[in-house]
Amino acid sequence: MAMQRPVGRNTGSPGVEGSNPSPSALMGTDARVLAIVNSAAGAGGSLAPDDALAACRELIPGLDCLRAAESHAAVEAVADAVRGERPPALIVAVGGDGTARGVAEGIARGLGRWPSERRGGGVLLRDGWPGEGSSAGPAPLDREPGMLVLPAGSGNSAYAALWGERPWQEALRAALDGSAPRRHVDLVRLAGEDRATLLGVNVGLITAIAREIEERKRADPGAGGDSDERYWAAFSSALERFVAPRVRVSVDGEPLHEGAATLCTIGGVRRFGRGAFDLLPQALLDDGLLDVCVVAEVSPERLGELAHLVPSGTHVGEPEVAYAQGRQVAVESNDGSPLAIEHDGPPTVVAPVLALELVRAAGPAPCAPGDTLLPAPAGEFAGGVGSPTSGPAGGPAGRVTRAPPTA
Repeated sequence: MAMQRPVGRNTGSPGVEGSNPSPSALMGTDARVLAIVNSAAGAGGSLAPDDALAACRELIPGLDCLRAAESHAAVEAVADAVRGERPPALIVAVGGDGTARGVAEGIARGLGRWPSERRGGGVLLRDGWPGEGSSAGPAPLDREPGMLVLPAGSGNSAYAALWGERPWQEALRAALDGSAPRRHVDLVRLAGEDRATLLGVNVGLITAIAREIEERKRADPGAGGDSDERYWAAFSSALERFVAPRVRVSVDGEPLHEGAATLCTIGGVRRFGRGAFDLLPQALLDDGLLDVCVVAEVSPERLGELAHLVPSGTHVGEPEVAYAQGRQVAVESNDGSPLAIEHDGPPTVVAPVLALELVRAAGPAPCAPGDTLLPAPAGEFAGGVGSPTSGPAGGPAGRVTRAPPTA
């Protein structure tokens, strides 16, 4: 099946396998650039969406602009634009992580790369790899729009994953003048919800923190102040009330964890929390693999010790931490209750069984050059612990370490 096709890693450097022409090769005087703007995004101290839009207009004559306050509206607008007679050469996501997610999913749908589902011989088949039978027929490479993410939200982890700490003005100019390399961005599909996540899915403590942040926003919509202070205040409050959910986690059908979990993170980017937390140190945006990290239930004191390791990614390999890579991931509530999850923004509640699968190559995104997007060195992965495991049907090799089961 298409989901089992082996995929090589892409460095994102010009001229390597999988790389595309630079934006300057695609952008001429008649090239269309589309901005998707969420004016409701942002928080005190962050880039205002309208300020980012004004900067884009100064550099891009004839910029088209569509406003989408909800990510599903962004998905529809982008998909329609990509399918249109004059598709954009570049789509600029001006908002937070939810806006970036909507743009990426819209590109994948517009290009015919979103998994279609059909029944054949009693087996559910999912297609959608580029060039392998998605329902709309994948678009040729020369029709792919680039996706530029600007950090006009409260979290901006998608921007951090692509550009690190580079100023957004520099990112904008590099994307337009062709000096920025481009790399394809994989997505994670929430199968039961039929929607994407760009960053990944969190269950457990990170979801509780996100819920606390949203509650504080609703209680005081005009609250300003330092965003880091707001985050850590929400962290402290969430930790006081936190009860670790009991879940079963499997990767490509192999069990990884069962029992109470302080956190479970699944995705394709290394860093979360605006780039501060290296939760998935082996993750790449475009390697065709999902990375999974599960931290078993631990005491508050032990959680504090692990928290000091997360910024460097050295929590992987600790006895309470399980880590794996694969193509399909399932997270199931042990008691059959709905799962509280967070992805690309506000938390939500889904069915007791969450099935996640990879969607390859949503579109090429301009990004920072250099090694900022590369995984941690092999010696840091799992602290030197763990054994290689093969991907499904000879796919990319992953690695896995398992934490001891919790009572």
